[in-house]
Amino acid sequence: NFLSPEQFFQRFNIYGRRKQALRADVKPNLGQGAVLHDLLRCDAVLEGIDALAVKGPLSRVTLLSLATDAMSLAPALLNSVATLQSVGGKDGPLTLQQLNALPPDASIELNTSMMEFHLGSLSNGQGSRQFDMPVGQWACSSGGGLAVAKARHETVYPDLMACTECIKRAAATGAKIVCQPTCPWDTCNFASGVVCDKCKAVGVTSTKPLARPCSSCVRLIERGGLPKNCRVCFRRCAVFLASDCESRELALMQQRDLACCPGVLTRGVPDIVHLLKSIRSAMYWWWLCFQGHLVCLRLLMVLRASSDAALHSALMAAVHAATLRNKDPDVAEIAQISSRSRRDVAEISSRSSRDLAEI
Repeated sequence: NFLSPEQFFQRFNIYGRRKQALRADVKPNLGQGAVLHDLLRCDAVLEGIDALAVKGPLSRVTLLSLATDAMSLAPALLNSVATLQSVGGKDGPLTLQQLNALPPDASIELNTSMMEFHLGSLSNGQGSRQFDMPVGQWACSSGGGLAVAKARHETVYPDLMACTECIKRAAATGAKIVCQPTCPWDTCNFASGVVCDKCKAVGVTSTKPLARPCSSCVRLIERGGLPKNCRVCFRRCAVFLASDCESRELALMQQRDLACCPGVLTRGVPDIVHLLKSIRSAMYWWWLCFQGHLVCLRLLMVLRASSDAALHSALMAAVHAATLRNKDPDVAEIAQISSRSRRDVAEISSRSSRDLAEI
């Protein structure tokens, strides 16, 4: 009954979405962060479509939107040793030997969620082609707040925005990507917009981050590693960061420094799909129609914690707290109730769909 990582993502991924949460070429030591060859493929696609871009004498910066999406790993961690070996605990992937060596009562903090990063193009006019593709992943536990989300963002985001030359060099050498649109000699005056003589000598004409090559490319041009007077620095800039509106993601989107680079603006926006899903959840999963009665699951939680001993005992015996907290319709108790009231649930669902259409 064990599921491989790929089988798990095929089974538990969001219905109607293409298979994307786990790449076919992911190795057992699942890497955190950007998938470099996907970023290079993204650049290759951008060259062939009319995506919105800022072009300078030596650089081209394509304006994109960055979206993150999370899915639960908990079912697979319970059913698949292979997934546990790939995603592992908070301190890293677990080998089969490590798993077998664990005592029966061992406590492990597991990565219970997989965050995936998508880059999507902004159109440059009528008829221009658009695309979106996954370019990174991040396995994490469900704990932590803004500090956890910000640390993840500051680790992954700069790699996703790095230029093609820096990515190729990192992929070839395994070195950390360092790609910033700054002056490699720290002699340009960015506050007053004055380009230094060394940068001018290689063709740099602006201090604006989106209109100049990164410092690594400037160095390569100066040393003869890249040609002068032609566009050599191709990179991406996320104008929007879209995510769901759970507390830590919402706190991240409200930060002012999402671009991780002075002079570049990345604005956090709520993802409309998640907003609609939240409205649907509020109207559908949090409410249950049972034998003609509309029941609020949160109200049952309040009653379950009642100081009335008789009421508390009756609800403790009738339903688990996890069932009332879990909005998953596949939970056994909710599925059992729903099967006896499918017509009523369908009626509530159709009403909520009409309300959503009005919204």
